[in-house]
Amino acid sequence: MLRIFLCWVLLIVFPLSLFASETDTAMLYVKGKVWVNGKDTPDSSTVFSGDVVQTDCDSMANINVPGSNLNVQYDSTVKFESGAISLQYGILSLATSKRVTVKAGNVVAIPVSEGQTEFEVYNLDPDDLNVIARVGDLSVSVGGKLMTLHPGQQSNPSADNKREKKPCHAPGYWPGVRGGLLGSPTAMWLGAGAVGGVTIYLLTRDPKPISPDHP
Repeated sequence: MLRIFLCWVLLIVFPLSLFASETDTAMLYVKGKVWVNGKDTPDSSTVFSGDVVQTDCDSMANINVPGSNLNVQYDSTVKFESGAISLQYGILSLATSKRVTVKAGNVVAIPVSEGQTEFEVYNLDPDDLNVIARVGDLSVSVGGKLMTLHPGQQSNPSADNKREKKPCHAPGYWPGVRGGLLGSPTAMWLGAGAVGGVTIYLLTRDPKPISPDHP
């Protein structure tokens, strides 16, 4: 009876968990050279939670999920997550009605409401981070200090918001934002299969141990 119950748990839980993971996806549209997890990407593709998107010097990327539209400017690196975006370096602009959170260094920005909200985030210098509200109000935390930004206001009014003239960053993973294999759908299917196989083996093997007296 216990074996039958566990088999049903496997059949129900694993497909549901895999289905839930597949909802953490977005469409990526690019102009120019863009890398996903360090590899070239076509003009349009699907990105998953945990993926790292990086644009070249003269390139741009658009990440689209229902209710949110993210523009990644040139020479920028972001990590796509479920309900959040991590800006490792560069500039991004976000239009959302889903209260998507953007993180950059010690700055966290989230729309106050689910109404249409538009804002920009600049991470060009760890000591000069900035958030600019364009449409709707934002709740912003800077090193733990909370503030509310209204349209036209910015978290760091003294920020330069300009890039220094220097070579673009090379493609590849970035410390702290690596899109790991374990977060990919392929790994999840393989992991589920492995766990399921081991469980089925344990459920169906002979429970009697082998001994010299009872081979």
